[in-house]
Amino acid sequence: DLNMGTSEQAWIMNIYMLMVAAFIVAGGQLGDIFGRRALFMTGTVVFLAGSVLIATADATVTVIVGRAVQGLGAACVVPATLSIIDVSFSRKQRALAIGVWGAIAGAGFALGPVIGGLLTYLGSWHWLFWFNIPFGLLALAISLVSISESRDEGRSRTVDFAGMLIM
Repeated sequence: DLNMGTSEQAWIMNIYMLMVAAFIVAGGQLGDIFGRRALFMTGTVVFLAGSVLIATADATVTVIVGRAVQGLGAACVVPATLSIIDVSFSRKQRALAIGVWGAIAGAGFALGPVIGGLLTYLGSWHWLFWFNIPFGLLALAISLVSISESRDEGRSRTVDFAGMLIM
């Protein structure tokens, strides 16, 4: 649809992981400072904003920017979910909870291409990104009622911007 070349396709694939890798440590730090549930919810909203941007895209650059936004959201969500599990479950239950988290992530990696192919075949590539919206909204609703806010109370409330820049 967008008549893109190999270079643009590579950016679409790689910018997401680049953003996750560059900001995941910062995401963990921000969750410790401002609250893990708040970071999870913020990251989810950012990820959904990227999804809407891509779903409505009519230019390659918009898709690339949208994937970068999604990666930034994911860099907040991933450390927040693991930190929420850490503080929400007893030591005995924690291993099972992390196992379930990993199994769900693994299922997503396995089913994503199948569901994506089906959505593209039945409709349009735009639906790959609209598909995220109901799940993100459900995650936000569930987190509002079932996740308690937590943060690292012993940690300084100063954001290490220099450290984030170095990362």
